[in-house]
Amino acid sequence: MPAANYTKITELSQEQFVEAVMQRAREVARAVWRDPESAMEAELDAFVNAMPYQRSEARRGHRNGFYQRDLVTGMGVIRSLQVPRSREGGFQTKLLSRYRRRQEAVDRAIVEIFVRGVSTTRFLY
Repeated sequence: MPAANYTKITELSQEQFVEAVMQRAREVARAVWRDPESAMEAELDAFVNAMPYQRSEARRGHRNGFYQRDLVTGMGVIRSLQVPRSREGGFQTKLLSRYRRRQEAVDRAIVEIFVRGVSTTRFLY
């Protein structure tokens, strides 16, 4: 690690350091979720039975843009995931469960924290 970066890190308080690490972890998690966004697009292609702007007799519907969903992970909140939707409304991606806003690991951690008697609001966001 270059000396300049080491000096910057040592000047941070512990809370600032943890926040900087968590911010970087959220950026990495967001980059990892870009592939699932394209996987959700492929799911919609299969559901509609046509690629974007493709004319086909076998087409079973039309795209209708995206909606944004936040996802709470163990590394923090990933904001504005682009989830595709169909005009007719029958499409449901398999990567994100309907109405699910947190990963299973976060749900388990909330239960464990609650059982131990610790306030949960501090740890979620």
